[in-house]
Amino acid sequence: MHRGGTCAHTGVPRLAAWLLPLLFCLLVAAALVDGATADATTTTPSVAGSWSCCGAGGAAEQSFAITESGGSLSGTASTSGGPFSPISGSISGTSVTIVTGPYTTDPGYTATFLGTLSANGESMSGTWSSNVGQSGTWSATRTSGSPTTTTETPPEKQTKEKEEPAKKTPKGKQPTTMIVFCNQEMPDTPTAYFECTVEVINASLTEPLAVPSGSVSFAVNPSGSGGFRGSNVCNLKASELGSNSSFCSVIYLAVPPGSIPIGSQPPITGTYSGDNVFASNKAEPRSPLPDVPQVNAQATGPNVPLTMTCPSQTVCTGTAQMTATGTQASAKGSAAAAATVVVASGRYSIPAHKKAKVKLRLTSRGKALLKKHHHHLVLTLEIKPKSGAPVSKAIVLK
Repeated sequence: MHRGGTCAHTGVPRLAAWLLPLLFCLLVAAALVDGATADATTTTPSVAGSWSCCGAGGAAEQSFAITESGGSLSGTASTSGGPFSPISGSISGTSVTIVTGPYTTDPGYTATFLGTLSANGESMSGTWSSNVGQSGTWSATRTSGSPTTTTETPPEKQTKEKEEPAKKTPKGKQPTTMIVFCNQEMPDTPTAYFECTVEVINASLTEPLAVPSGSVSFAVNPSGSGGFRGSNVCNLKASELGSNSSFCSVIYLAVPPGSIPIGSQPPITGTYSGDNVFASNKAEPRSPLPDVPQVNAQATGPNVPLTMTCPSQTVCTGTAQMTATGTQASAKGSAAAAATVVVASGRYSIPAHKKAKVKLRLTSRGKALLKKHHHHLVLTLEIKPKSGAPVSKAIVLK
């Protein structure tokens, strides 16, 4: 009994000698796991969303729609029935810089808003100044969007991300529409040739409406013949009329001369190389299409007048319509995407090498949308020739 009691007595200290360090190690490990989990989740202030701004301190009352990526800001600023401009800027912690401009109605004007995001992320305020000497104070309140951004890193990637910087996914390029039309010059003569003009159009509805740049290369189709006088590559130049498109031309020679009937198009294809903003594209010559270089259109009563020019040797005839999609198609201002809505439509018939004023008729839905959106609708203008595929471009209806 004495030996048994002694063994029972001395067994507890021996158990504690290895159990207590084990418990200590388990507690430390748990703390490290909790710490790793905390490090894997990062919450940072965010300015992304919609904001109601200003109206006091000298700045105009306006709305900001802001997106955020890696601390860089983009988006749009707009006033009720007034100017529309892009947004750029940055956020670092709670310090915010927002730059608006250039505006559609004043391309030379920009304004810079410096401020601080509130602790709850629901408001921001500070000082502003413009490039024409204006200055004052400003404040904005959030109308939509989350005040913070939470980033979670999977445990298996945490060590790698500490050793290697994260790779950014490149943003997609904006779409283009491409038109090629060839005019036959000096027909029925041994020196006949085609002047082939390509127009590359910004097909996105993103403002400001940037102009495609770069070059277009032409090649004779496998089933065709002939060749090019001089270079088969031309460099795009922006339209001098302020359009959201650019042009260039090459000279094509038929072999034998006169083998392509008047009114027909040569067997060639143009390929746009793309640039750092716009995606590449390709197109073959099509039936004559009118040029519509304007970026903005002004509704006059029930009509929307458009200035069109027929660049061909034959009449340009077909139909045209303006359509709205997404929030632009919603009369209730809902953020939910709506079906495509026809805002205005009509027919055109323009004599060869002539300019004409074509009137599109506003639909009842178009009138309602124009009123709801304070005479500023970003639409798609679709031009459909009598024969051939239609082409589209972005246009702002006011």
